[in-house]
Amino acid sequence: MFISYNQRGYSMVELIAVMVIAGVLAAVAIPRFFDTNVYQTRGFNDQVVSSLRYAQSIAIAQNVCAGVAITSSRLTFNTYSYSSTNGCGSTATPLNLPSGTTNVLYAPSNITIGTSPALSSFSFDPLGRPVVFSTQQQKITVTGDGSYTFIIENGTGYVHSS
Repeated sequence: MFISYNQRGYSMVELIAVMVIAGVLAAVAIPRFFDTNVYQTRGFNDQVVSSLRYAQSIAIAQNVCAGVAITSSRLTFNTYSYSSTNGCGSTATPLNLPSGTTNVLYAPSNITIGTSPALSSFSFDPLGRPVVFSTQQQKITVTGDGSYTFIIENGTGYVHSS
């Protein structure tokens, strides 16, 4: 009778090591992988930046003022007539954003919008420059799981990350 000691398989130590590694992945890595709040914050930040750039482009292309009203949970976009003697008019026309048929960009429930220095609204003039700013640069911060800050330059209206 022939007995072979060349058996194949895994030892108990190897099986336990694989189970420990799988347990660590399940406890640490997998919940982070499925947590979308970080991605949601970054995505909303990108929407805010692109919407501001869009409003600036509309102001230049249509020779109007493009106004932005800012609260902690939304941005509202409107256009106003412009005259060289009176500046931006007071009658608002909704500026529908490219993402839909609305002029309001709502922040998801876990995200807040802040400005520094504090500002509730501003407009881009027909040259794309911000109308309301003082000598300080305007900073807008989107905060959720993570915080993103971008700047609107005084002289040019250029919107970029800080």
